[in-house]
Amino acid sequence: MGIRPLYDPHHGQMRVAVFSSGWLGTFRAALDAAADNAAAMKVVLLVSDRLGTACSELARRKGMPVIERDFAAELGKLEGAARSEASDRMHDEMLGEIKDFEQEHGAIDLVVLTYNRIIRGAMFSHFRDCMINQHPADLTAVDDQGARRYTGFDGLARSIRDGVAATRTSTILVTEGVDEGEILGQGPWVPVNRSKGYVDVKVHELLQEQQSDWPILTTILQLICVGRLGLDDGDILPGCRQVYLDEQPLPCGGVQI
Repeated sequence: MGIRPLYDPHHGQMRVAVFSSGWLGTFRAALDAAADNAAAMKVVLLVSDRLGTACSELARRKGMPVIERDFAAELGKLEGAARSEASDRMHDEMLGEIKDFEQEHGAIDLVVLTYNRIIRGAMFSHFRDCMINQHPADLTAVDDQGARRYTGFDGLARSIRDGVAATRTSTILVTEGVDEGEILGQGPWVPVNRSKGYVDVKVHELLQEQQSDWPILTTILQLICVGRLGLDDGDILPGCRQVYLDEQPLPCGGVQI
């Protein structure tokens, strides 16, 4: 099928939406990348599963539209299928607002996720192959069956419990499986400080956000907006598609910084 870029810069300035659960640092990293590449990309919309976050306040100060819902309040104590169905319904409602935004302002070319919700159904279909996610663990680590070892919301904590010496953020393309998408790149390694005999995972996560998450996100956004990162649907690595940088194949960890 040939290599196709994740974004074709001939279409003009890449328009980015950030889906956030409140992590201000990642939102700022996306804004910084856009500021450094103003001719090639712009963050145009913030979507949040919480109300009145620091990200929402920053977006509004910048005159950026915000779409938000209080998922925690609306989902309440729902569990299992009922919770998933309610979440999908809320995402469908948000998608309606997003489509209204696109109708008025133009299509969104890329979604950056720093988001605590699983996106499925119509929202996933609408943004298929143009959503990237920041996962705070090394997704090249696999178990004896070849499955990614540190997927899911607790991937970072599990890797630290397993005794790893350092952690890093993986930027992935979002697919239907949880944290199973193509790895576009990985940030610098952040040593795990065990000098006190224990590790404060929250403190380490904040450190990793600064030292690994932000650098790889800004790098990947810069590469996508100028058309340097691509996929080949017909060239399959184990479990995922081949990722290319400047039409050269990358290893399964993608861009390394």
